[in-house]
Amino acid sequence: MAPTTTELIAASEAVRGGDDGDLIESRFALHDSHRIELKVDYARADQSGVDYRVESFFFIPSSLGIDSQSYPSDRFYRDVQAHIRFKTPNLALDVLKGDDDTVLGDLRELLGRCRRNPSDENAREHLVVELKMFGCVVRANVRNTLWNLCQRVREGRRDRALLDIQSISERFHSDIGNVLTRFREFRARLVDGVLARRVADTYLNVDEFISLAVEYGLAELVAAIDSSRNRAELEPVRRAACDGLLQERGHRKAAGYGSLVDDDDRNNEYFVYRRGRLKKFVTSALWLEIERVRGDKGWVQLAAAIAAGVAMAFAVLSTVGYTRWFGINSSGFIVAAVISYMMKDRIKDALKSYFSRRMTRWLADYSVRIIDPIGGQHIGRCREAVCHIRSEDLPHDVRELRRTDDTSSIEADSKPETILKYEKQIRIHRDAVVQRLHSEHFELSDILRFDFSEFLTRTDDARSMVAVYDAASNRVSQRELPKVYHTNVIVVLTAERKAVPSRTLYRVRVVFDRRGIRRLERVD
Repeated sequence: MAPTTTELIAASEAVRGGDDGDLIESRFALHDSHRIELKVDYARADQSGVDYRVESFFFIPSSLGIDSQSYPSDRFYRDVQAHIRFKTPNLALDVLKGDDDTVLGDLRELLGRCRRNPSDENAREHLVVELKMFGCVVRANVRNTLWNLCQRVREGRRDRALLDIQSISERFHSDIGNVLTRFREFRARLVDGVLARRVADTYLNVDEFISLAVEYGLAELVAAIDSSRNRAELEPVRRAACDGLLQERGHRKAAGYGSLVDDDDRNNEYFVYRRGRLKKFVTSALWLEIERVRGDKGWVQLAAAIAAGVAMAFAVLSTVGYTRWFGINSSGFIVAAVISYMMKDRIKDALKSYFSRRMTRWLADYSVRIIDPIGGQHIGRCREAVCHIRSEDLPHDVRELRRTDDTSSIEADSKPETILKYEKQIRIHRDAVVQRLHSEHFELSDILRFDFSEFLTRTDDARSMVAVYDAASNRVSQRELPKVYHTNVIVVLTAERKAVPSRTLYRVRVVFDRRGIRRLERVD
């Protein structure tokens, strides 16, 4: 039986590339038992004119049968799921309080505008977006704060660390209680029928979404405390967490929202489905649309024409050369003409392959426009390309990183690999993003999920029988041992400004068997 997604993620922490403050950084993790996820954050730049580039090199065992014929670029794009969205603004809970110059203050002012003029469609849509953004910000803060608390609990340190946990917990409950109380004061003014049903439904969905985020975050904290060796000392923190999650459960019941029911699979099935819908609805304020079209056909045709021209020049020069040696009707002329034609065809294909490897930024497979669905603005452009390359075509630093853990100079010969390169370039229209978010401080997140299922089709059974001699019993027994495969992935992050390029690379080993991905390993 394949391990569950939770077990997989727990067994392998996310691998990060780039340091805080870099213009580009990434997170490499498992999404489920068959998919890996690469999340790249494009940080705000001080000015426009920054090009971001992400290169991923997949080193795939040749025994899996993955090559340019069996796994062309179109198949790769079918196995990739890509999303681009705004990164949730990082605001502390105390910044969200209901004063005039805070997020809740802005919501109160916008709500007043809508109630004074319920037919103002622009103000109404603005309120819908801001309600969703509020839900995203609160959920991100709850997630990050409680994750931090869980990590501190799991570290198991005492003395000052326990005091820090207690202090952070008290501050969290105070802040989240204050924020939710003030947010829920809006309810009567939103659902009394003055405003459009769309606005009221948005508020109710955001309220339910936040409540679920708080309850499940606190449940994770309780679970972490229960498994801690300092459980007795952390009992006040645990009690506060239980009180908080039960309070949110009671709020949802009083508000008429759904909840889990013991021994009612049909209700619970719908509950999980609804929780996913709420997340998609609220976070839709952050998601961007992508319009993907086939890459620059003009450049592709020009490269093909150049390749054909060079090949034809070879053929013509060859003909001029061998007509001096052979008569036109001679057998030597026929043999030379055939060889010339064969060489011409190979030269053309070799040049086309060369251009596809060396000119990715001009010969992209797809050109992608990034569009804000709310305002319809074009806020950036992305170009992507994938190709199979040879080891000698790898950049020097990538080749060195791939061989960093080799135990001998001939190790590469014992495990031949197919190399797949995926490259993405992106440019962001900074002014358009600032106008959309009303802030100079922004980041975009580019999320790419790659399905490994195609790599599993030619793997052996997940368990292999091996004869093992036991010295104690003086017998040989058959033992069932795991059979796994490794695919190494090297990610290269580049931010190119006028004369100050920033380049970071790291390597991850994906360990998998026929049943799915087992874990990720960082290789330095």
